[in-house]
Amino acid sequence: MDSFDAMTTDRPYKKGMLPGAACQELLSLAGSHYDPELCNVFANLVESHSETFCKITADY
Repeated sequence: MDSFDAMTTDRPYKKGMLPGAACQELLSLAGSHYDPELCNVFANLVESHSETFCKITADY
């Protein structure tokens, strides 16, 4: 999800969020900005593969 990548990537003006925090943000906006079903599936995927997602975001 593009938004997840944007939230978890460090920017010159802001440090990226941790994967769990980014998922919470996506879930909080589900239904108004994002598809709720997709957000739930994506958040479950990130949670079930948290070690992988933490490593990916740390490598950036």
